[in-house]
Amino acid sequence: MIAVLFGVMLIIQWITLGKALSVRDIDVLLLAMVPLSSFVIPMGLLFTILIVLERLSVESEIIAMKACGVKSLTIYLPVIFLSFSAMLLHMLISTNLGPMAMKTVQTRLLQSASQKIFSFLKEREFDDSFKGLIVYVESVNPKEKEFKNVFIETSGNERSVITSEKGTIEVNKNSIIMKLKNGSVFMYTKFADRYLTFDEYRFSLDADFTRKLRIKSYDSATQAEFRELIKENPNPQRIKEYYNRISFPVLNLILGLVGISFG
Repeated sequence: MIAVLFGVMLIIQWITLGKALSVRDIDVLLLAMVPLSSFVIPMGLLFTILIVLERLSVESEIIAMKACGVKSLTIYLPVIFLSFSAMLLHMLISTNLGPMAMKTVQTRLLQSASQKIFSFLKEREFDDSFKGLIVYVESVNPKEKEFKNVFIETSGNERSVITSEKGTIEVNKNSIIMKLKNGSVFMYTKFADRYLTFDEYRFSLDADFTRKLRIKSYDSATQAEFRELIKENPNPQRIKEYYNRISFPVLNLILGLVGISFG
């Protein structure tokens, strides 16, 4: 049962992070499974208790043990011990192991994200992955590393609209350069408007892949680091998440008692 649950979670993570992963990044995908154990452990615990106790009940094993003088507490003590162990493991994962694994995942993905930048561009959607820019492309060819019919709007003191027939992105060690061909630039300020055409236009990009990968700042923070984040910004959502990490594992004890009753 636990294997099935992990299999489902693996598919979910593959869908979420698949664009940023390759076959060589299988270790990153497995690390991303560690935080998801917080959901698998309670479900696996409940199903395990129900299946075992239901089997003992159907075959009248519990009645036979009670007839031999075995007390109910002795029968159910292993279940309570298993629930308590699951709670401790769950708490360890949610407060430390999970955030540490997510921090490693975030570091690895951000290091390689620029090399896979074409995987993040979506066709016919307004994309704000690049800071200060909204990018729209009609078609993307990752194999040729080229996109066509580009529309870009920049923000700042001098706002501008850039259009181009086609373009590509060059990735160097320290920078990401977008190169556009056969296009125009319309710039407008409080004092003047300008319209220019170009054969080739280059500019550097600052990509925000953390938000694209849906990794929040506190997802990769251990409980001690989380407290420092709350001190800097006491956001209600952060405070709620902080205490959820401690309170949610108690669910394992509750599920243990529920499993005993229904099993």
